[in-house]
Amino acid sequence: MFEEVVTTDNADKARAYFLRFEYVRIQIPSGTTSIGELAFCGCPNLRSVVIPESVRSIHDRAFYNCFNLRSVEFADGLRRIGCETFKNCINLRHFDIPSGVVSIEDRAFEGCLNLESVNITDSVVFIGAGAVEGCTNQK
Repeated sequence: MFEEVVTTDNADKARAYFLRFEYVRIQIPSGTTSIGELAFCGCPNLRSVVIPESVRSIHDRAFYNCFNLRSVEFADGLRRIGCETFKNCINLRHFDIPSGVVSIEDRAFEGCLNLESVNITDSVVFIGAGAVEGCTNQK
């Protein structure tokens, strides 16, 4: 397993698809504005993600079923967390929503069994149905 930096180059995208099962840490490059639907879905060894200020939206199911994901670091800039973005990320324990996020879509954290807390800022104006459904460890 290794640390991998995701780039926007097409050759790297193809390589990334086949190596996704090896990712332990992903650092999204500065200048990236969104993380696509299912982008890192099912990466079984992924433990941490670093998202730069340039990212405005994380689309649906981007990190769905990343069972070993423990840490997501954000810079301010993010505005939307899509539907089922972190669904079934059972090793997430704490999640700080960055200031500036206005929308947390349906089931964004559903099934995160060990999630103890989600810190939500005043900027959030919409929280979708079942956003934290099945998060049985909440305090």
